[in-house]
Amino acid sequence: MRKLPVEVGMFREIGDKEFDVLQETGLELAEPLIILHKSRDRKWFFVQTRNYRGWVRSKDIALAERKDLFDYIERKEFLMVTGDRVFTQPNPYERDISMKEMVMGTRVPVIDSKVETVDGQSTNGNFVIELPCKRKGEMDTKPALISMREDVSLGYIPYTVNNIIKQAFKFLWHRYGWGDGFSGIDCSGLVMRVFKTFGITLPRNTWQQERCPGKTVEIKGEESLKTVLPGSALYMPGHVAIYLGEADSRNYIIHAFHGYFDGLRFIKVNEVAVTTVDLMRSDGKRFVDCFTKAIAFTF
Repeated sequence: MRKLPVEVGMFREIGDKEFDVLQETGLELAEPLIILHKSRDRKWFFVQTRNYRGWVRSKDIALAERKDLFDYIERKEFLMVTGDRVFTQPNPYERDISMKEMVMGTRVPVIDSKVETVDGQSTNGNFVIELPCKRKGEMDTKPALISMREDVSLGYIPYTVNNIIKQAFKFLWHRYGWGDGFSGIDCSGLVMRVFKTFGITLPRNTWQQERCPGKTVEIKGEESLKTVLPGSALYMPGHVAIYLGEADSRNYIIHAFHGYFDGLRFIKVNEVAVTTVDLMRSDGKRFVDCFTKAIAFTF
């Protein structure tokens, strides 16, 4: 999803490839949206999803009638992607449903079918899902297979502290990607995707997530972390991390971040990592001194 209907990037500094200011977020396979406007050449649609709006290439969108769309997305039996990413089974007969990537938090309906095969492959050991595809611009659906060995769940997973941390660790060492660029993930995207697996839909950006309901603790220095529940989201202006707890008198977080300062030297990280809360920022302040709020989200 783009801020403007163009594919060319816009960067604050010459030579920068990390932070395209026109990049907003990535969209999921089977993500519902509303088209609000079309570009003059019809190559881009301005759309509204559940928690964001921006420009998307029209070739990536399948049009559907309202009733058909809601019948699809409100199906009671569904598969939730709980791994960092999973793929449908290879299909030599239907390329548009073969090896399709789905990221954590993607929800697709499950077909209650007694068929023995899908396009020549046995359904044994597989979930049969109804996958959206595009036919002459319109939304169509086809049965596809996801192996039961993939990291998926029938329905949402239990909302526990252990599961929050377990889900976050599935992104460990993933490439940092501003707005989901480079097939990576950024700080707020990490938090959003983790909590989607429990059925909690958060806003995309940190400043919006910080306004969501939950058990809130105001953070004023490291001492405040003693009252924070592990699995809570820790917010500072422009950044969010998931609190892991204390070990050997040090507090730890997992987060997707660009880097930190070691004295006068900037150390690039650009991945999801576990760190202590006393990393240094460019302004000479520690991360923990900049956190303002912790939220244990509630339904």
